[in-house]
Amino acid sequence: MTENNKPTALIMIFGATGDLAKRKLFPSIYRLFQKRKSISSRSSEWQGGH
Repeated sequence: MTENNKPTALIMIFGATGDLAKRKLFPSIYRLFQKRKSISSRSSEWQGGH
């Protein structure tokens, strides 16, 4: 069994069908995901991984 040191998060959105979620919350969460994804891929390149 390998140890996973990556932090995890749980995001629960109430009222996800509302205007605020569509205009603000979902785009923000998506940008955070993309930023995190690009940071992790760059760090693995620095460490010699794929």
